[in-house]
Amino acid sequence: MRALNNFLGELGIGLVDIGASGGLELRWRSIRRNIKAFLFEPDERSYQELGSADYIEEIFPVGLGASEINATLNLCRKPTVSSLLPPRHSFLSRFPDPKRFDVISQETIKLSTLDKCLMGRWQDCDFIKIDTQGTELDILHGGAALLDGPIIGLEVEVEFIRLYDEQDLFGDICTHLESKGYEFFDFVNICRWERGQFTLFGQAVFGDGLFLRSPEVFAEILSSLPIDMARSKAKKYIAIVSLYDHLDLLPVCIRSFQHFLAATDLKAAEDLHGILLRRRRLSSFLLKAVNILLKPLGIRATGLQTS
Repeated sequence: MRALNNFLGELGIGLVDIGASGGLELRWRSIRRNIKAFLFEPDERSYQELGSADYIEEIFPVGLGASEINATLNLCRKPTVSSLLPPRHSFLSRFPDPKRFDVISQETIKLSTLDKCLMGRWQDCDFIKIDTQGTELDILHGGAALLDGPIIGLEVEVEFIRLYDEQDLFGDICTHLESKGYEFFDFVNICRWERGQFTLFGQAVFGDGLFLRSPEVFAEILSSLPIDMARSKAKKYIAIVSLYDHLDLLPVCIRSFQHFLAATDLKAAEDLHGILLRRRRLSSFLLKAVNILLKPLGIRATGLQTS
């Protein structure tokens, strides 16, 4: 997204991507020149595919948990659904292609913690993305010190029903992150499964939740940082909420962060807001047009990403 690239200039957003199989998500690829990614991926099949892209700061071929212990990695037929937890076949068997969750081999791995792996790099980290097939809360417990630092927010895969034995659910993630000062803002996407096929309909099974420190709370954190760091963190916050299309927060950011930003930054943020609002109006017009076409079928598009 050129407007965000221009706003950020030479600033690099430190993205901690845990469960990095498949590489950067499309959202983040749009500003890849401004990404400095710390990637975590314990499955060697997926690790080898990550390569040496220009946005990669460092790759950690390790599993993460609440503490340093040995654990069993269940390697499933489909690499992206491999997990430290056993698949819950009693539920999975209700839906198409359950064999992708078949455990074809197991591997003993030593788990590390997020705090240990990124020790000394915490100030380089701005945003955390976690998709680890059921062990997200354990990883958050192992990153307690990192979460207490100037992290802007997280995108966490959350389940509404257990796909793996003993996994934590959406409410558990919300409760923990709220205790660390992060508010639930939105579902980035919700995946629904039908019994006979995979479509946009059916039972809501899992999704990706966006959690942020509010602009008001983040302004308090900025006041404790050196001025140069506070300025860069404020600009990155504005870029991230723009990337997730929460344009309602931009005027709040401009007011809350005005003491940490230069006059040129404030003007650039206002210009960015205007550009994104124009894009939003175009998207809304197209969505309304699609809904007019879908109305005879009894279907309504919401704009929420689904897969």
